[in-house]
Amino acid sequence: MKILDKHSVYDVSGAAVGLADLLKCDNEGEVFCIDGDPPRYCGRIFYENQLTATLFQKITAMVANPPDAGIMDHREEHESILLAWPISVLFDSPPLGSRNFIGYSMPLVDTELFREAHCCYDPQESIREFGSAFSWRYLLTAAYNIATITDDIHRHGHCAGNFSDTTILIAHTAAVAFIDCESFQIRDSASGRVFPSVAGTKEYLPPELQATDFAEERPDWYYGDHFGLAVMIFRLLMRGVHPYQAEGEGVSGLHGIEQKIQNGVFAFASPDKNIHPPSSAPDYHIIPPPSLRCLFSRCFVNGIAEPNRRPSAGEWKDCLLSEIMAMKHCRVNTNHWFGGGHLATCPWCSGGAGHRSGHFLCLHAVSFIPPYRCPE
Repeated sequence: MKILDKHSVYDVSGAAVGLADLLKCDNEGEVFCIDGDPPRYCGRIFYENQLTATLFQKITAMVANPPDAGIMDHREEHESILLAWPISVLFDSPPLGSRNFIGYSMPLVDTELFREAHCCYDPQESIREFGSAFSWRYLLTAAYNIATITDDIHRHGHCAGNFSDTTILIAHTAAVAFIDCESFQIRDSASGRVFPSVAGTKEYLPPELQATDFAEERPDWYYGDHFGLAVMIFRLLMRGVHPYQAEGEGVSGLHGIEQKIQNGVFAFASPDKNIHPPSSAPDYHIIPPPSLRCLFSRCFVNGIAEPNRRPSAGEWKDCLLSEIMAMKHCRVNTNHWFGGGHLATCPWCSGGAGHRSGHFLCLHAVSFIPPYRCPE
């Protein structure tokens, strides 16, 4: 594989773009920091064997039709979310004659601030990465930010496609970043052409996509995004437990989460007494009824056979915001927050949530997308 051997590339206008430190390498190319003080952008430069007319057309369509949220020019409006979205196509020379597409520029995601999502919902990882676990308010806020940015992606005709806990990053402030956006399903707003997403993470795939060969098939990801988003929200609120992480005699013949997804085994609302959630799971009753629990059931029970019944990202966004605004602050331990409508006492103090008292510590610098702010 070969990549450029110089330090300057050129944007559409012909302006030189200086490349600095190498930030990342993968099978498709490299990411460089773009000169700036402080640096705010980076450049994605592809290997020669990856450069195709289709890739150029996809990146061009992305530049022309970005979501509103998370783009660098809108940071004051959307300070809690960031998309590593292409903002300019990059070429190997100025527009004086023939020039070749080699990559794109995008906002720089600070990996010192953001961590992969699993580092926040997994108790052991969150302690190792940040020195503490997080409050219920923090987790709801992170989920709200993820739903908000997914809703904005959908409203612009795109889909995230490969939902996963490595392509969604979360900061200690609950701010959210989406990376690897070039893998999204993209709709060209001018021509109507759809550029497919060709990868999927099994634990976030709905049953209709579990057996899909993405190298051969080109499914539409809209309802798949609804499923992946719901899985991510569930794992955030249930401390990493997967919604289909079922145990018991009723699932003895189903090996792995993928088979349980295909069979619709949502243990947290199963009428089968031989199926139950894992013993490590928090008490499902910490999830507020009927709002959030209803949305989970619509996705993981009704939405198994009928994908169009899964809640949209907009529904999740509205519901999560309502729950955040209704939260109660524990009178005994100021680090504790809990659902305001259905719990009379703090579940973290009583141990009713399945965790040691004090396991959820409060981080006060939680970020909402303006005009919303954390309730004091």
